[in-house]
Amino acid sequence: MKIFIVSPVAHKLFRGEQLDQLGSVGEVIVSDTVQPLRQVPGLLVGDEERILAIDPDACNWSVENETIKQIPNLKAIILQTTSFSWIDGAFAKSLGIPVMNLPGFSARAVTEWTTMAALALSRKIPLLIKSDWKLHFENHQGYELKGKTAGVIGLGHIGIAVAENLQGLGMSVCYWSKHSRDDRFTFTDLKT
Repeated sequence: MKIFIVSPVAHKLFRGEQLDQLGSVGEVIVSDTVQPLRQVPGLLVGDEERILAIDPDACNWSVENETIKQIPNLKAIILQTTSFSWIDGAFAKSLGIPVMNLPGFSARAVTEWTTMAALALSRKIPLLIKSDWKLHFENHQGYELKGKTAGVIGLGHIGIAVAENLQGLGMSVCYWSKHSRDDRFTFTDLKT
């Protein structure tokens, strides 16, 4: 068994003992270079069973079906994200290759980033940075979020956390979600 970990930050994410545990199952090969997946050394050669654990930043958020098809004896693909959107899971499934994600991975970080972006935009921080931090009151006067309405599309773990944060800033929150409902926020149709 070969376990390919493709991530530019693999050595920061995996401790030595974690790599040792994986090493007890098979040979661990770490690729920390951002490049097309087909260029990962050793990935497309040999006939040993293999598992691919991939960070989307390592391949510019793109995994081509043709590359998946070329990886010999691939038994599983493990995404180092919550999202499946950057890989064709149906294609992998048609080849008998399960694709797994990391549910909840970085949910707090994404929530905080989204909240920070809302605050930065309301205070026109990007324009202030662009003007080399030279404050011009008329150009950089922002607005308060309190009393404004935020729209959230998708009320999963991240959507709920973002809605809670924005509500905590005094915003009204409306949302659309295919499956989730939450009475703390106002449900609306997607077009609205």
